[in-house]
Amino acid sequence: MKALHFSSSGIRQIVSGVLFAAGMPFAHLPGYIGGALALPSLFEKKSWEEGRSVFVPLLAFVVYCAITSLFVELPWDALHEVPDALLSWVLPFVAGLSIAHRREGLFRVYTAAWILLITGSVAAGVGLLPDKWPITIELWGEGMMWALHHHNDFAASMVIILPVLLYKSLKTRQWGWWIVTTIVLMGLVLSGSRGYYIAFVPALLGYMWKEIKTRRVRIYLLSAAMAVFVVLVLTIPGIWTRVAGMISEDQSITSRINSLRVTGWIVTEHPLIGLGPGQLVNHPEYLEKAASMGLFIDTQPGRMKHLHNVYATMAAECGLIGLALFLWALMALAVRLRRGDAMSRALFWGYIGFLVGNLFDSQLLGPSAGMDFFFLAGLFFPHLDEVSPGDSS
Repeated sequence: MKALHFSSSGIRQIVSGVLFAAGMPFAHLPGYIGGALALPSLFEKKSWEEGRSVFVPLLAFVVYCAITSLFVELPWDALHEVPDALLSWVLPFVAGLSIAHRREGLFRVYTAAWILLITGSVAAGVGLLPDKWPITIELWGEGMMWALHHHNDFAASMVIILPVLLYKSLKTRQWGWWIVTTIVLMGLVLSGSRGYYIAFVPALLGYMWKEIKTRRVRIYLLSAAMAVFVVLVLTIPGIWTRVAGMISEDQSITSRINSLRVTGWIVTEHPLIGLGPGQLVNHPEYLEKAASMGLFIDTQPGRMKHLHNVYATMAAECGLIGLALFLWALMALAVRLRRGDAMSRALFWGYIGFLVGNLFDSQLLGPSAGMDFFFLAGLFFPHLDEVSPGDSS
C-alpha cells in the first residue's frame, strides 16, 4: 500500500509539472489545474523541510490578507485575493519543488513552449496568419509581440529565463541553445516592454559580472545583445516608437510617477494595514484627487486596479505590515536561489530582473508571469544538502 501511495504521488507530481511547463506559456488554466494537483505536496514533510524558508512568509502573508479582508467595507471583494495568492505563488512553488529532480527535462519543455509561441507571433507579425483569425491579434498587435499574453507579462517571462538560457548556452556550447537564447532575446525586444528593457540590464550585467569570469566572453555577450536590440529597434517601426517614447517623457511614464504620489497619500492615511487587499478599485476618491490636481493617471475612469508598481500596490492595499511580509518572502527566495548551483544562480539573476521590472508594473500579482516564476523557483530550488553556507559564486 505504501509503494502504491508513492507511485500515485509521483504520477500526480509529474502531471502537475508537465501542465505548468507545457501549458503555462499558452494559458493560465493548465497552471490552475497543475496547482490543484500539487496541493497534497504542500502537506508532505519533505516539501516543508525543503521550502520552509519560503512557505512561512508566503503563508503568513496569505493569512494576514485573509484576516484584514474581514475588516474592509466589502470583504468578499477582498477575500478573493487569498485564493489568488495561493494559486499564483504557493501552489506553483510547491509544484516545482515536488518535481525538482526533473528540472532539466521540464525546463526544456517550458522553453520549447515559448519558442513555439514566439515563432507563431513572428508569423502573425509578418502577415503569414490571416488577420481575421482571432488568435492573430493575440500573438501580434500594435506593432508588438504579445504571444497570447499582455506584452509586459510576456516580456517578464523572457527576462526570467534569459540568464538560464545563457548559462545553458555557455555550459553546453551547443548551437541549439545559442539559437534558442537569441530567439528569446528577440522576443523580449519585440515585446515593446520598456520597463523590462530596463529590467534586463541588471539581469544580464549581474549574471555576467558574478557568474562569467572571462572578460572577453563578457564583452562578446554584451556586444551581441546590444546588436540584437539596436537592429530590431531600428527595423521594426512599432518597437522604435516605444523606445522613442521611453527616451522622451510620454504619458505612461508620467502616469507611473503620479501613481507613486497616490501611494504616498494612501500610506500616509493608512500606514499599517492599508486599504485592504484588492481595495484600490473601490476607492476612486484618490483618482478624483489626482484629477483635481491635474495629475494624469492612465486607467479606466474611476477604476484603479493597481499602481503600476507591485511594491507601491502592496503598501497601499496591505499596508507596511503586508509589504514587510511580502518582501520577507521575496528575500527568502532570493537567498536560497543565490546559494544554489550554477543553474539556480542563473535563475536568481532573472529573478533580480523580474523584481526590477515590477517597479514599473505588476507582473508578480495574479496569474501573469508571477505564476510562471514561482513554478520555476520551486523547480530550481536547491535541496538543503546542496545549499552553500555563504555566497557560492
